[in-house]
Amino acid sequence: MRGLLRRIRTVTPVRVYKMSAGNFAALYTTLPGVREQFTRVMESRLDELRRSESRRS
Repeated sequence: MRGLLRRIRTVTPVRVYKMSAGNFAALYTTLPGVREQFTRVMESRLDELRRSESRRS
């Protein structure tokens, strides 16, 4: 299956890295810092989404 290409715009410069799902899972499960950082980001974005949805109501 051919990968999908998507174009996104960012406010600040970013670097994007690609890795297999297996490699990501290995990093996520063995390095607590990686897991903690992703958890913080996910919680922050979920909070933003909840605030955005509550303003629409």
